[in-house]
Amino acid sequence: MTIFKDMSNYIYSLYPPKIYDDKKEMHGHLIFFKGKKTYIIPSQFTKKIITPSTFYYLKKEFKIDSITIIDKIIGSKKEVCIINHINKSGYNFLHNSTPFKDYPTFPDISFIYNIIEKLDPVVVHTVGPKRFEKKSTKGVLLSEMIGLIAPVWSYVEVLVYGKSKIT
Repeated sequence: MTIFKDMSNYIYSLYPPKIYDDKKEMHGHLIFFKGKKTYIIPSQFTKKIITPSTFYYLKKEFKIDSITIIDKIIGSKKEVCIINHINKSGYNFLHNSTPFKDYPTFPDISFIYNIIEKLDPVVVHTVGPKRFEKKSTKGVLLSEMIGLIAPVWSYVEVLVYGKSKIT
């Protein structure tokens, strides 16, 4: 696990920045450029778009070695660092997508998150965009999508940092 002092220049989210300098589309994603930051937004949240091959080609195209995934969460009133997830969505984008190239069929996703300094570390329960609700069970942080996205970035050997976007 690495402690990350500065935010990655690559941001993965379901939500584009409101203000940006330029935009293009590639590999099923909308790419927004804002200063030194590059925001990567899937055009659809589907198995066709979110694949090891798509993430691999984005990684190569932009020379991505680390990415910050910004996810909506419910149950915290402050910004937090996501250090692990429990996937309760009933779905996994790596299922039937591995092996890819020389990567393993069954990747180890035990420790895929890295710490963002000065943010409290939390574990979230990912339920997916369709099941993401406005209420959380007491003591449980609900996540919209990080538990579905982070394993795919980790699979293609990109360091993953998770950060909350408070709803």
